[in-house]
Amino acid sequence: MIHEAENREDLELHLKQNGKKFNAQCVRLMEEMYKGRRLTSAIIFDEWRYDSRRLRDCRQHRPDIVKSRWEVDKDGKTKYMLYWIDVPLPPTKTKAIAEGQKILDMMNKNNFTQQQLF
Repeated sequence: MIHEAENREDLELHLKQNGKKFNAQCVRLMEEMYKGRRLTSAIIFDEWRYDSRRLRDCRQHRPDIVKSRWEVDKDGKTKYMLYWIDVPLPPTKTKAIAEGQKILDMMNKNNFTQQQLF
């Protein structure tokens, strides 16, 4: 899940030596975002001492689900980048009942009739 190459030889060696650890960190961040957490570089550093590069790796690897945007202050200046995953909520009981009722109504519209076979 991490980026594949660095632009300097020493960084490339560091990436190869620590790739499994970095990948595990990305997986952990994805799990947290799937739980509904919104993450910033400050949050991941304070809680786990992860580098902000892991968030960028998650976004780069799964741009279809990992969302990001700049948070701005009241003056319009950018403060920090926020990362999250939009997790669909399960249907409520009322919504599930309404969907079930639609199916029952559709079945009743078809006017099934019972015929005597013998």
